Amino acid sequence: MINFIIEDNDLKKIINKIMMNYNYKYNIQNYSKEINTTNIYILDYDPNRILNLSKLKNIRYNLNDWSSIIILVTKNNKIKNDLFNKKYLILDIININNIERRLKEDINLIINHIFQNFNNLNYNYKNIYYSIPFQDIYYIENDSTNKRCLIKTKDDEFYIPGTLTSILSKLDKRFIKCSRSYLINLEKVKHYSIKDNVIYFDKNIKIYEISRSKKQEIINYLRNTNC
Repeated sequence: MINFIIEDNDLKKIINKIMMNYNYKYNIQNYSKEINTTNIYILDYDPNRILNLSKLKNIRYNLNDWSSIIILVTKNNKIKNDLFNKKYLILDIININNIERRLKEDINLIINHIFQNFNNLNYNYKNIYYSIPFQDIYYIENDSTNKRCLIKTKDDEFYIPGTLTSILSKLDKRFIKCSRSYLINLEKVKHYSIKDNVIYFDKNIKIYEISRSKKQEIINYLRNTNC
């Protein structure tokens, strides 16, 4: 899932037109300070407004989000060097007069290069290409009846073909197989109830199946991270 975060609603038409060329699942929503998943931010920038910089600071420093992509749209070409030097890791600064062409180039770059990396779980399922950031995944549940698994994120669910073992080989060390039915992202665990043997994530999302051999590993991880 690609999440586009915008301020100007006129961009929706342009993004929809560009994304017609790609077999990607995507979402477009308006900017909010609370957004904390991996996104493509396309924000308006006016150098005369102090609040513009606060948005960049919020994304990079308050949310500690350095994996999301930031593109700025401005009427003022003279501020480019100054903005790039502020170390907010901005992908591009686009003049509003040629926004469709440049945005098409940027989205093509993002899909063909930036999304193809080890921090994303990339796969095809039923002729749709998915690229799900590891940091967005809470757990992956086995669905042996249909020879697939369910990926659970904060706001969505996705299906992926294959077994838990084959999927685990594509993930990094933050993921463990906690039972026959589940892979979990240790970084997303908020609380583990030893008595009830229940793992809790955000939004009261939870799973009830943790094998005996994995209990201590989960406890040790949470102790070391002070969760």
